[in-house]
Amino acid sequence: MVLAEEAPNSTTTSSSSENKTDDNGEDSIIISPSAPRILFIVIYAWLSISCGRFVGPFLKHECAEFLSDKNNNLVTVLRILISSICGVWGSSWADEMERKYPLRGRCYVLLSGTFTATVFFLLHGLHHVVPSSLFKSLQWHVTMQCCYTACVS
Repeated sequence: MVLAEEAPNSTTTSSSSENKTDDNGEDSIIISPSAPRILFIVIYAWLSISCGRFVGPFLKHECAEFLSDKNNNLVTVLRILISSICGVWGSSWADEMERKYPLRGRCYVLLSGTFTATVFFLLHGLHHVVPSSLFKSLQWHVTMQCCYTACVS
């Protein structure tokens, strides 16, 4: 099996990689240059480090009112609902951007969502900088978590 890069002017309309047989009869895999492999690895690491995975312990640490399991379940349900709704919108926006900017439109959408979600993640800790009871409240953290989830979707 041989790995081969696809030419930039090729008209392949399939997924990021496909199997082809070359002139020698060997199978080769054509890798599309539009597959942002390294970007997806970085995004997965970012999601693991930021509050994408361990939301309950993170919010219990940031908000004193968040000690009950009821509030944890509320945020989990809200995150699933928001990601189900925003995921459809985000994927259609990514398809539209890919048509507008070939080979980089989906990356633009992915990077803009990651940047905006990072801002919302950092806003969780605003109570460490600005002494206000608003930034320590449960409503503030639930709102920031919902905005974070919408951007990640």
